[in-house]
Amino acid sequence: MRMNQLFKLFSIAVVAILLSACASLEKMQRSEPKVIFIRNALSRDIESVVLSEAKKREAKESSRMGMISPVLKGTTQIFVRPTNPPPIPKRLRVTWMQVYKGMQAQDLDLSGVLKAASGAENEALVLEFQPPGKVAVYLEMIP
Repeated sequence: MRMNQLFKLFSIAVVAILLSACASLEKMQRSEPKVIFIRNALSRDIESVVLSEAKKREAKESSRMGMISPVLKGTTQIFVRPTNPPPIPKRLRVTWMQVYKGMQAQDLDLSGVLKAASGAENEALVLEFQPPGKVAVYLEMIP
């Protein structure tokens, strides 16, 4: 009986270690775009754009990735990520200020796009502001 309990505890410990190793391996192998394009397809200029991790309900603060301003109508601003950046969050909050419309925000689920990312030098994550004030997210190859 005692040997059976020890075997169960040992088995649980081995499974826990394997699960932890798999989770760490997934984070290390995740390839992400090194450039983010902020594209304004709206009819008006955007004064500023703030990128941050979408807050979990219980979290008081979210980590901020960066800010860029202005993004003139019909243009694309380039946000180059640092050499060893923290991972791009799977849920991203995009907050922007537009003249006459005030502050707006949208939470984006990036999990599908990030899974499709290759991490190639010429790959960009695009956040495109589209009428009527929605943000589309997709990958684009840089020519």
